[in-house]
Amino acid sequence: MIVLSSKFLKKHNKKIYLVTASHQKDIEFKVKHSKIGKYFDGIYNQFDIGKSKHDRLFWKRLQKKIKYNNERTLFVDDNEKVMRVAESSGIRWLVLKSKFSSRK
Repeated sequence: MIVLSSKFLKKHNKKIYLVTASHQKDIEFKVKHSKIGKYFDGIYNQFDIGKSKHDRLFWKRLQKKIKYNNERTLFVDDNEKVMRVAESSGIRWLVLKSKFSSRK
């Protein structure tokens, strides 16, 4: 799914960022072993920003770093609380993704 979405967005000159709560070592491992890094224009975590995604200051700092336009930004996350904070920070387009579970 990420490949198709990424190709479509890149074709339309859109930037794609991964914004995660993961620690830098976990990100490096995932990027190395899954090769997903090539699909993103940047990867930011809460340690880079100095605040959790649950904090409005996180979004203010992230916006200063990557200069996104709230009216034209799509944010996808699997945490409803994070979505509410992103929305209250001005991000207009939100998609709540269901969490994947391998448990039956």
